[in-house]
Amino acid sequence: MDEKEYQAVREELKKLRRQIQNVNVKHKESLSTLERIAVRITDYVGSTGFFIIIFCWTISWFCWNTLAPKELLMGHLKFHKDLILARYHSDNYHPI
Repeated sequence: MDEKEYQAVREELKKLRRQIQNVNVKHKESLSTLERIAVRITDYVGSTGFFIIIFCWTISWFCWNTLAPKELLMGHLKFHKDLILARYHSDNYHPI
């Protein structure tokens, strides 16, 4: 088989072969609007930036709960607790 015949056979085989398609692109095109939104949310929540935000928030919340003055932490709860106890022990209190 000489070079020209070889080239002709190669061109014939190329015509018969199906074109290679990127399955990721085909899948992305098949997603519905809701699925696209879900993918964007998942991409954001799974990012390093979101992890750093949540980590900083958790550390600041932990520090506030452990290092903040007790008056700021429990002051508003004491008022509600006393109000609830006073209503419970009063003679006029009748639960519905």
